[in-house]
Amino acid sequence: MAGEQNQNQAPPLDLNELIKDRGLNASIKTPENPLDAELRRKKDFALFCFALFVVSIVLGVALMFIFGPAASQDDKKWALAFVASLGSALVGYLVGKRSD
Repeated sequence: MAGEQNQNQAPPLDLNELIKDRGLNASIKTPENPLDAELRRKKDFALFCFALFVVSIVLGVALMFIFGPAASQDDKKWALAFVASLGSALVGYLVGKRSD
């Protein structure tokens, strides 16, 4: 009886063999372990908070140079250029953020 079941089963299908002439590759990914996913999210959040803190400090210093009465024109120019580059970096981060 067991021999009949094996004879009725189709051989395993290799998807890579079917699509190799098109230059494609097929794979099956297992779901992420929930504990690993939670750790990854915590690490991402901690890194985001640290980066936000550092950028806020640097932005605050640059704004002090821009609006400070004792700052020279050269100081205001580089601070304004730095604030503009931070803004463009933020836009690039928001637009270019890919989801995994």
